[in-house]
Amino acid sequence: MAEPRFGHAATLLKDGRVLITGGYTRAIGEAGWCPTRGIEIFAPAEGRFHAAGSLVAPRANHQAVLLHDGRVLIVGGSKEGWNSVSIAEIYYPATGDSRHLGSTLDHYDRMSAVLMEDGDVLIAGTRLMFDPDHRRLGGFSAEIFHPTKAGGTFERLGPPSIGAGPLFPLPGGRILHQDAAGHLETYDPGSRAFTSLGRREWAEGRMLAMANGDLVSLQGAGMDTAYRTPRATLKATFLRAFQELLPDATVLALQDGRILALGGAWNSLEPAQADTWLLDPRTGESQRGNSMHQARIEATTCLLKDGSVLVSGGRTSSCGSTALSRAEVFVAR
Repeated sequence: MAEPRFGHAATLLKDGRVLITGGYTRAIGEAGWCPTRGIEIFAPAEGRFHAAGSLVAPRANHQAVLLHDGRVLIVGGSKEGWNSVSIAEIYYPATGDSRHLGSTLDHYDRMSAVLMEDGDVLIAGTRLMFDPDHRRLGGFSAEIFHPTKAGGTFERLGPPSIGAGPLFPLPGGRILHQDAAGHLETYDPGSRAFTSLGRREWAEGRMLAMANGDLVSLQGAGMDTAYRTPRATLKATFLRAFQELLPDATVLALQDGRILALGGAWNSLEPAQADTWLLDPRTGESQRGNSMHQARIEATTCLLKDGSVLVSGGRTSSCGSTALSRAEVFVAR
C-alpha cells in the first residue's frame, strides 16, 4: 500500500476490487495515533494498489458498508487523539469521489453497521457523550441509514439493550446483535425494535458468520473453545477444542467452511508472529498453514471472490509498534 496503516477498512466492491479506507498511519506521542484520509483500491488481477481519492474526514476503526447500488457508506471511527468521528460520507467507486452526507445522529465510541435486505443500513453502538462537567456518560444508540440517489438520510431508532458488537443478518430479514460478554438481541425491520435474548454462554467471544449460514463463536484468550450455531434456530452445539491461537490473532471465515487465523503476539511486549492456522468447525480439526510473508497483528482482511484473502497493514506489536504498509494475498491449502 502507499501508506502504512492499521485499523483501516477493506471492502469488497461489486467488480471484485477491494476498497481500502482510512486507518492509523503514525504515532503522535501520548495523544495516540494519527489517522489518514487516504483511499486506495487493490486490483486482484494486477496484484497492485492504486490511489483512489481521499475521505472527507480522516478516521480509523470505522465502518465501510457496500450498498446495493455499488456505493460505499463510511461512518463512525476515531480521529486524532482517539476522539470519535460523527461525519458520514458516501464513496463512489466509479468516480473516486467521497461526498459528505452530514453526520450520524449520535457520536459513537464504538459502532457496527450492516446492510439489510431492503437496502437500508442498521447502525448500532455505544454513545460517546459527556455531561457539563466533562464526565463521560454511558448509553447505547441505534439508527437507520436510508440511501437515496442524492446521498441518504439517517433515522433514529429506539435504543438497543447492548452496546457495540457485530451485527449478523438472520433469515427473514432480522438482524442479530452480539456483544463480547455473550448478550444477544435481535432487530426486526417490521416492528423497528430490538428484542433482548439475554445472555448465552455460547455467544461469548469472537463470533464469525460462516458460508453455510452457521455462526461460530471462538472463546477464551487463545480462542480454543468454540460453539456452532445455525442462524435459523440459534441453538448452539459445542465443538471440541481447537488449537490455541495467539492473542490478537486476526480470524475470518473462508468460503470452504474453514476459519483462518493469522498472526498475533504472545503478549503486548512481544513482537508479532507470522503463524497461520486453519480451523474446521465441522470436524474440530486444526491445521497449521503457510506462514505469512510479514509478521503482524491487527491486520485487516478481505475475502476475495476467488476464495483467497487479502491481508493488509497491521502493526509489528501492540506496544511501541510501527504501522505496516505491506500486503499479501493468502491462499489456504
